[in-house]
Amino acid sequence: MSASERSRFLVLDDYGTGGIWFVLLASSKEEIHEVLPTVTVYPPGSRPDWMSEEMLGDIEARRSFDIDGLPSSDWMNRLKEGRP
Repeated sequence: MSASERSRFLVLDDYGTGGIWFVLLASSKEEIHEVLPTVTVYPPGSRPDWMSEEMLGDIEARRSFDIDGLPSSDWMNRLKEGRP
């Protein structure tokens, strides 16, 4: 699938007492949940009402990933395994 057929999704790893926000380039919410089953996925172009455009821009600048090239880290490995 080409990058032009994919969208940027806002994603939340909610670990109970807080959460980590990030952006994923993927073809669908379903594709994301196949790889990261426990995350919350917002449709492209949407965000929580309380989140400003500036906050979203900061998240995208600091934590954007391609679903096909996720980093290897303890945090990402935990998400891939479906552990909260």
